[in-house]
Amino acid sequence: MIKFLLIATLMMPQQPTILRRLFPPKIARDTTVNLIVIHYDSGNSSNIVIRYLRQTHKSYHYYIERSGRIIQLVDPKQVAGHAGVSRWGTLSSLNFSSIGICLQNIPPQFYTDAQYVSLVFLAGQLQHRWPDITANKIVGHEDVAYPRGRKHDPGKKFDWARFRAALDTTQFKPMKKVVKPRKSLAKRPKKG
Repeated sequence: MIKFLLIATLMMPQQPTILRRLFPPKIARDTTVNLIVIHYDSGNSSNIVIRYLRQTHKSYHYYIERSGRIIQLVDPKQVAGHAGVSRWGTLSSLNFSSIGICLQNIPPQFYTDAQYVSLVFLAGQLQHRWPDITANKIVGHEDVAYPRGRKHDPGKKFDWARFRAALDTTQFKPMKKVVKPRKSLAKRPKKG
């Protein structure tokens, strides 16, 4: 399994698809300490989950469908309401210092190879952007929800060893940003 994931990640012809369906900006996230919290959603459809999140004023930064498609919901520099009452070490209220990634899954489903590939890619990009996100700062919601035992995601079917091995052995190139060309701000010469 790990070999397959490594080969799939290294031979991937292009980056996973990232669709941006951004929620309205909230407040800036504290980026001096960064964590990634992995969740599952218990939903059949990204559209249903996104509608529910909008109605309840909750959110993840990213949502990974079973196909591997990544949907960005909140800019990772902004707060997203994903961790709830939470603690990790001396930190609490982790919505303000963590990036939430949700994997589409209805337990007891296994996660798909495409989801692992996309999660490894996304986590690697986030580690490149915030180098303090080390392996021990990528945790499950079950690890930070307070009181302990309140949450169970990403659950027993999530293969942490597979994920960490692929993350440790994959070399990442920064994601290319698509920048629209801007009109020149220089004054144009007058005619005549």
